[in-house]
Formats: sequence, structure tokens, C-alpha cells
Amino acid sequence: MKKNFGYSADFDDSTEILFREANYLGQGNNGIVYELPEKKAIKIFLTPKVCNDESSILLKTNGSQYFPRIYKIGKLYIVREMVEGIQLDKYIKKNGLNLELTRNIYKLIKEFKRLDFSKIDTRCKDVYVKDD
Repeated sequence: MKKNFGYSADFDDSTEILFREANYLGQGNNGIVYELPEKKAIKIFLTPKVCNDESSILLKTNGSQYFPRIYKIGKLYIVREMVEGIQLDKYIKKNGLNLELTRNIYKLIKEFKRLDFSKIDTRCKDVYVKDD
């Protein structure tokens, strides 16, 4: 069970305007996520270190088709492209593992290597499968 924390972040004016129409999506160990207008999402973090770590990864991957585009980074938040789809583990449970999905996972691993990640695995809950 996730702990409840009090989140707070100083938004710039444009992020503040978007956040007024935010819809809660979920909370993890390191932050809370909201859907924003314009197909964007915001993650608000508990600590600047975790925000900086995730920001560094997203900046490294910016421009890759396999990672969300980053729009803005604050001290305790990231505004990024909204990722839609079904979590990989849930998709496989519902639909099974087919050849096309296997090929796409292989391409994702190749992308990790191209981007010089030292760790090329990820949790299934962090990979989303879209219809296309």
C-alpha cells in the first residue's frame, strides 16, 4: 500500500494554468502523476534528487519514439508527453505474447543499447503497449 504524502511544487505560470484542469492518475513511491490538457502529464516528486534523476533519463531519451517527450522540468516536477496504452504485463495476460510484440520488445532493447544505457531491462509496468 502506498503511503500518503503531501506534495507541493512551485509551478511556473503556464504549468499552473494546465494544472487547474489536471486529473489524478496515480501515486508511486517517488511521486504522484496527473493527466494535463494538451496530451501532457505531470509528475510531482517528493525530493529534488529523484526529480533530477528521472529528468536526466528523459533528457537522454528525448527524441526517441520509445520514450515520452519532455516539455518542462521544475525543481520537483516534470511535464511530459502523456503515454497511453496498456501496461505490458496486463497486455500479455489479456492477449498473450505474439511475434509482433516480441519484435517490438527487441527493438526497445536495441534502443536502450543505442542510448548507452548500462541497464537494459525495465519493469513491465513501465512499458506501455499501444494499438499501433
